[in-house]
Amino acid sequence: MKRDAALSFIRHRGTIVRTFNGQFYVLINGSWYRNISSQERIALSELYPSIRSIYAVEGHMIAKRKNPTQPIQRYEKYF
Repeated sequence: MKRDAALSFIRHRGTIVRTFNGQFYVLINGSWYRNISSQERIALSELYPSIRSIYAVEGHMIAKRKNPTQPIQRYEKYF
């Protein structure tokens, strides 16, 4: 997915994101996420480069990428 399409997809479907350094962020509202361990707030646009996996509210993975240079890909098992 292109960056703009991926950001839109994450805003509408992603409630939890995991970064390449193993941190988890939970959706606060719209474009803001909160780190589960440190309670730090961060905008989705700032978080995007480090996102590895995106999870839906049900807990299953809906998108992922293997390294930061690749675009985020929908995880087809749930579509």
